[in-house]
Amino acid sequence: MQQIRAGQYPAAAELYRQAVSRGDASAAAYSNLAALEIQAHRIESAAALLETALQLAPNNAEAWLNLGTVQHALGRSREAVDSFRRAAALKPAMAKAYANLGHALQAEQDWPAALEAYRQALQQQPHYPEVLSGQGVALRELGHCQASIASLEQALAQRAHYPEAMNNLGLSLQEAGSRKRCTGSSRRSPSAPSSRRSWPTSAWP
Repeated sequence: MQQIRAGQYPAAAELYRQAVSRGDASAAAYSNLAALEIQAHRIESAAALLETALQLAPNNAEAWLNLGTVQHALGRSREAVDSFRRAAALKPAMAKAYANLGHALQAEQDWPAALEAYRQALQQQPHYPEVLSGQGVALRELGHCQASIASLEQALAQRAHYPEAMNNLGLSLQEAGSRKRCTGSSRRSPSAPSSRRSWPTSAWP
C-alpha cells in the first residue's frame, strides 16, 4: 500500500481498520493491520487480528510466526510454541521460526527442546547471534558450560556490542569456575529452576 511505503502508518492503519470493519477484508489486510498494531505496541489487538487472519489463511507461515511473537510477548509462551512450530512446519527454511521457538521453549524451561530448536535455526542461518546466545543459555542450563561459553563467544564475534550475550557469557564463565554444575555430561531436569538468572532472548522480528 502506498501509505505504508511512504511511511504514513496512521493513514494506512485507518484504511485497514475501515476494511476490517466492513467484514470483507482479506487475510492480508488483517495481517498488515496487525503489523502496524505491533509497531504501535498494541500487542493484544495484534494477536486478535492475526488469529482472524489465520482463520482466513491457515497456511500463512509469516502470520503464524507473528502470532507466536505476540503470544510470547503477552506471556503466553505455551501457545507461542505451537504457533512457531506451525510456522516452521509450513516453511522449514525459516530460521526465525526455529529461533523464536527456542526462545519460547526457553521461557517454558524446556532446555533440551530449546537447544534442538536453536540447532535447527543454526542449520538455516549459522551466524545468527540471537540464536547463538540462546543456545549458550540452553547449554549452560543443561550443564555444558564449555560449550555454552563457545556459543556465547560466537554470538559476540557476530555482534560485539551485545549486552545480553555478554551477561550470559559472564554467567557461564562463573558457572565453569565454580565447577558445581558444569560437568559437560550431567543434565538437569527441564523443569528444575536455574540457580542463576538467565537473560532471555527477544522474540521480536
